[in-house]
Amino acid sequence: MQNLKLILLAAFFLLSEAFAVRISYWAYDKTGGLQKKGKYEQKNGGEIPDDKEDYLIQNIGTWSNHAYTAEKTVRNIIVVKAVDKTQTKSGATHLIQVAESLVRQHIPKEKKTEEKSEGKKTEEKSEGKKD
Repeated sequence: MQNLKLILLAAFFLLSEAFAVRISYWAYDKTGGLQKKGKYEQKNGGEIPDDKEDYLIQNIGTWSNHAYTAEKTVRNIIVVKAVDKTQTKSGATHLIQVAESLVRQHIPKEKKTEEKSEGKKTEEKSEGKKD
């Protein structure tokens, strides 16, 4: 019985990963790193729906006036990179925030199924009180 539960749990995790793609944002800081020779600042941006993957990769340049590029890595992660390099870490952080904002503007986060059903219950209750 425990083996069955373990198998079902593993299948659930595999299926949940299959319908979402992880996204990461990168921007280059020319003065970063231990030797101050520069390094990429990175931020994990969560996930986007699997069906929006190609849409993001093909359109990020248009949305940003070619200030950002996007590519998919071997590990199934979409990396959104700033084309321009900045002089400071705060500049790189700002570029990452802009990229994240652009992506969220065009690909909003989807609510989990439970949150959607709870929202419907709340709406039904509030509509019932109006009568």
